[in-house]
Amino acid sequence: MSRVGGGRNYGYGKSLQWAGKNALKDRYGKGHYGTVAAHEERWKRFVIFLKDKCDIKDARNIQKEHIEYYGKQLKQLVNNHQMKVAYAQNLLSSVNVVLGTLRGNNHLTVSPFQTVGERTVVRDNSPETVEQSALSKALRALSSKNERHVLLLAKLCRTFGLRFKEASLLNVPNALEQPECLM
Repeated sequence: MSRVGGGRNYGYGKSLQWAGKNALKDRYGKGHYGTVAAHEERWKRFVIFLKDKCDIKDARNIQKEHIEYYGKQLKQLVNNHQMKVAYAQNLLSSVNVVLGTLRGNNHLTVSPFQTVGERTVVRDNSPETVEQSALSKALRALSSKNERHVLLLAKLCRTFGLRFKEASLLNVPNALEQPECLM
């Protein structure tokens, strides 16, 4: 653990923001850079809220009421169309993650869905796809350049709706056995 001693912020350091950053390093270790960066940024917003609205500078003083108050502020922003529901949910989720790691429990967890609302984006148009003629032209070009492996991956992607990385990592013999098990 990255605990630095002392009692403040559950031993993760003097600054609440820095403590959250260290807790995330403990939780995710090396790697997960995008996840850690996203949680850090969202945690920073919560830390600013705590200092400005609640005069809290130590994670040990955070109560569920403070998180619920933060959630109400986010809900108000959502209702005023100043923030999307998804982002408000992500902000609360990050608070849950960081506090859970700092405290070593989930006693202060709040439900992002219940606090700020449900995501309601419904697609009203079909996604754009590549024209069949353009795809055929690209597949012929791959074939003419002896790019058989890439050609097969492109066909897998198109046929099964896979992303290129998913198709690249696909264990074909195993994947072919799975449908037989379901029958």
